[in-house]
Amino acid sequence: MNRRKGQSVDSPVDRQEARARGSNGAVHHRVTRPSPAQAAAPQPPRAPSYPADPFSQGLPRDVTLRLLAGPGRFTAADYRLYVQTTHWEIARAEAYAIHGRFCILCDSPAAQVHHRPAGYRNLFREDPRLHLIPLCRGCHRRHHGK
Repeated sequence: MNRRKGQSVDSPVDRQEARARGSNGAVHHRVTRPSPAQAAAPQPPRAPSYPADPFSQGLPRDVTLRLLAGPGRFTAADYRLYVQTTHWEIARAEAYAIHGRFCILCDSPAAQVHHRPAGYRNLFREDPRLHLIPLCRGCHRRHHGK
């Protein structure tokens, strides 16, 4: 990576490589790029690694039904219960595994996983590749206007 300070990062792999380099340019850990065959291969449909039945999460039935109905139907208290489920723990871990543990906006260490708007419409059905993104606390608060 022979890029000057201030030049843009071209891809997520380049961003990961840039993050791995310290201020003196030394590599702190090895980042591997996929081979051309791996990069060109289409991704198979993802089988969820979390429980498929939202009613098996131990939430009250009325809370689960409101969460499944989508935004505007569930309360902040319902959502706080949702983020305590096994399903959310697994989906959150998958989001970190896919996107890394750095904020996608400022590259500082990510402390929270944010649902994109489509993610709120797909609670219990979210795809970590599409619906979840890691953010630091500051960026997450700014995003929500707090």
